Amino acid sequence: MCADGFFGNSLDGTKSDCQKCPCPEGATCAQTKLIAEGGAESSDVTCFDCPSGSTGNRCEKCQTDFFGDPLNGRPCQKCNCNGNMEPGVPGNCDGVTGECKKCVHYTKGYNCQACELGTYGNPLTSSQEQGWKGCKNCGCNPDGTKAGEDNCNQDDGQCKCKNGVGGKHCEICLEGYYGHGEEEGCLE
Repeated sequence: MCADGFFGNSLDGTKSDCQKCPCPEGATCAQTKLIAEGGAESSDVTCFDCPSGSTGNRCEKCQTDFFGDPLNGRPCQKCNCNGNMEPGVPGNCDGVTGECKKCVHYTKGYNCQACELGTYGNPLTSSQEQGWKGCKNCGCNPDGTKAGEDNCNQDDGQCKCKNGVGGKHCEICLEGYYGHGEEEGCLE
C-alpha cells in the first residue's frame, strides 16, 4: 500500500508507484476510476480529511462561511463579518477574499463594520453590550425629519428634525410651534 499522503499502485515495481497526494496541508487521498459513457476509463485523485474549512475533490475551495485559496498556500479561515451575517448561508462572504456580501442587522462594509444610512448603533459590539446586535433603524417620522438619506445621527439615533420639530424621532412640534407635517416643519 502507498503510505498516507501518497496514491498509486505500489505493486507496479517502479520508483513512481506512489506519488504525493495533490492535496493541501497533507490531506490523504485515493485514486478513483472514472468510467465515461461508452466505457472509456480514466482515473482521478480525490482528497479526504481536508483541512478545516476546505472542501472539494482536491480540498481546493473553502466551505460556506470560510475564505482563502488552499491550493495556493492560503488556508481557509472563518469569514470576519463581526457577527453580522447569518451562518451557513451560501455567498455570505467571498470565498477567496473574505469580503462580506450578505450583511444583516442594518450593517454594511467589507466586514459588516458600519451602519447603513438611517440606522444607528455599534455593529462591532455584542447584543449584550448595547441591547441589540448590529444597528437599529432610527425610526424617523418622515413628516418631521429633514429630507435626505443621512437623516439621523448614527451614534445615538437622534433624527435630524425640520424647523420647530422635536423629539428623538421628530414626531412633535416644539413648544410655541404648531402644524406638524408642514413642508418646512412646524410653524411658529
